Amino acid sequence: MPVLINIAANLLFGAGMATVSRHCPSFRDRLLNWSLLSAFGFIALVITPAATYTFRFYPHWSVLYSFDPQVFPGFEYWINGFSFLAILANFGAAMVGYAITRYGYLQEVRWVSLISFPAGALAILAVAAFHFERIAFVGDYDVFWQGQAEWFFLKAPGLVGPAAYLAALLFTLWVNARFSGRDPHFL
Repeated sequence: MPVLINIAANLLFGAGMATVSRHCPSFRDRLLNWSLLSAFGFIALVITPAATYTFRFYPHWSVLYSFDPQVFPGFEYWINGFSFLAILANFGAAMVGYAITRYGYLQEVRWVSLISFPAGALAILAVAAFHFERIAFVGDYDVFWQGQAEWFFLKAPGLVGPAAYLAALLFTLWVNARFSGRDPHFL
């Protein structure tokens, strides 16, 4: 998915992981607990490969065709650096979503515990509303602006991105079902 959508989706993922683990004893004890670490593990194993794949092979689409190669001729050389920053932003967004939601639950301030959900959803909807065409059609910069880009779901990003976030939703639901109100036991 494009970088801005990835960041917003990871904000939602972090908040979701905090919400499903809020009744676990370790949730109250420390910020760095099993649910946050499992969210980071999921991001490392599923989201990061998906995001780096789309950033590497569809870099112009990943940044919503924001960098004209004629104006920024070195863009292709900076893909690895941009990808690294995007991955750090994904982890940071998950951490922020988790920390804000956790703080709201610990302080028993309902609106704080829920604020990450509408913020992430509104960010995704805003990017989709204002840049729908830039998300819906995949190609390089010139192909997109010439109107020859292909429909999102006919290319790899149309499968990889939604599958990764569907997996994140299913992982969150699994954590809720498996560890509702208790911490996992490793021994």
